[in-house]
Amino acid sequence: YKSKSSKINYYYRRSTSHDIEVTAYSYLGLANKQPIHVLVKIIRWLSQQQNSFGGYYSTQDTTMALKAMANFAELIGLTSDMNLNVTMVADKVYRKRHEITRENYLVFNKIPIYNQEVKKFSYHLSGKGCVQIQFSSLFTVPDESSDKQDFKLIVRRKMAGDKCEKVNMSVCQILMNADSEGTNMILVTLEYLSGWKIEDLSLTALYKQISDRNTRLKRVEAEESKLELYFDALETKDKGKLTCTELQLYRLAELEDVKPALISMVDYYEPEKRVEKMYNIEGVACETTTTAAPTISTTSNSRPVPVGSCPRACDLFPVNATSDEISEIVDSMCRNYYALTASKGASLKRRDISLASRNYFSTWTADIGFSNDNCTCKRLLQEFTARDRSFQVFSKSYKSYGSALVLDSKTEVYGTQMTKEIYKRSDISRRCYSGHVLGKMLRRLYGDEFQRGANLCPVCLLGTRNYNYWNQIRTTITPLCANGSISSNASAVLQDASATSEPEWQLNSNGNETTIDVHLQYSVDACSCSEDDLRAALNRNQTVLVLSKGLYDSIEDGALSLSKKVTFIDAELLKKYRVCK
Repeated sequence: YKSKSSKINYYYRRSTSHDIEVTAYSYLGLANKQPIHVLVKIIRWLSQQQNSFGGYYSTQDTTMALKAMANFAELIGLTSDMNLNVTMVADKVYRKRHEITRENYLVFNKIPIYNQEVKKFSYHLSGKGCVQIQFSSLFTVPDESSDKQDFKLIVRRKMAGDKCEKVNMSVCQILMNADSEGTNMILVTLEYLSGWKIEDLSLTALYKQISDRNTRLKRVEAEESKLELYFDALETKDKGKLTCTELQLYRLAELEDVKPALISMVDYYEPEKRVEKMYNIEGVACETTTTAAPTISTTSNSRPVPVGSCPRACDLFPVNATSDEISEIVDSMCRNYYALTASKGASLKRRDISLASRNYFSTWTADIGFSNDNCTCKRLLQEFTARDRSFQVFSKSYKSYGSALVLDSKTEVYGTQMTKEIYKRSDISRRCYSGHVLGKMLRRLYGDEFQRGANLCPVCLLGTRNYNYWNQIRTTITPLCANGSISSNASAVLQDASATSEPEWQLNSNGNETTIDVHLQYSVDACSCSEDDLRAALNRNQTVLVLSKGLYDSIEDGALSLSKKVTFIDAELLKKYRVCK
């Protein structure tokens, strides 16, 4: 297969990453339908496109090509039973013998021959087995002139900060070549100058752009020494249109004679298409300013924080909440997108803020402010933090004015101890996106206590509230559906036997017509899905199903261990939101 983007010159027609990948897919589609003599031509072409290290242009095309070649090897019956002696000869002068055995046949074996005058290579084989031999000659060619490049990289810099300790950068892309059919995914790599690094708030702003449908930025990877930005392809409609990404670097340390750093722009699937630029801060005008960094207070030298409304919720001190109260709090948390944690501290000044969202986790230092200083939540939070306590903020969108994190009507504030209890006692981790983000935050900050798969509370879906249970049921029930139905080993009907037998509960399965006496054994002290809730549902004549993978296999010594892997659900609710039979 050859793509339209492949160019013909007098010497060769260069393959592209797209060519490799599509050819590999084509082979896999034909493998069981074509004779060997047809398939071997495809494999021979793929092997000819390998580079000197046995790979191709990218991880994806290398994976698919190797998968195709492995399939061919299996098809023709190759085995690991081999003992081969390979003798390489160059111009009858250079001779090297290499042995390939069962122990090293999966290893990439490389024999370097450093001689520019070699004109003829040959090889001799003896022994048993099959081997692929590739000769690679490496040489350099002049770069294509800049006017033939499909795209161009433009870098703009401007110093910022009171002492010019920051630099604002614009990294811009533009499709230049009038004959270009566009590009594939674009990777821009910015290497940091020595002693400089990207600002946390600037990095957070880049992560936020990912969720914007109108931006081409789709992924951000921040490493210790560089920043990688992944963009959607430049299309023909983008010709002549400048697309810029703004970011800010700050000085970590004062260094002399800082060397320039590299910014590169690469077509991800055709890496030979690339442009590079060196950048530095030497010669960039340093316009200092006497304006102080924005803070919570409104002074003549700082930007005032707009007056607005108060946080929607401000529940800081843990209480012995009932099941319904926990459900209401969970519903409120689930209306948000971000989860932020303020570290322990005795005031609202200079707190370490951790931010979690779907695609990223970041930290920075900020003061905590309110869009309305008359909020009751401000007084409560001051009293709360005076005890050196941590708290969490849930928000649809958060505001940051310089060094201030502003709490307004789009935010909710909870004590960290309270959110920990809510997370353990409820099904918030599976109910909504915000619960997933909260779990990510707790695992990152508090470690083993909140590791994935930790034994938390079971889920109660008893249909007692006017609520759309579709998302909960879909995420909870779908993993239990085998061949379109819930297997008998995954489900049973819960029965209250407290008046007639000991223990107080029974599990009845119509599938295998068995009834088992059990204790319900909770993995934590208090769960919102309690035995009282279950009895209340049964008293309302509801049929309550117990669902879990390998339900009967998990019963030991008459005790059913209840964790977040177990779900109690009203049978009528399961019929209403039907995800499988």
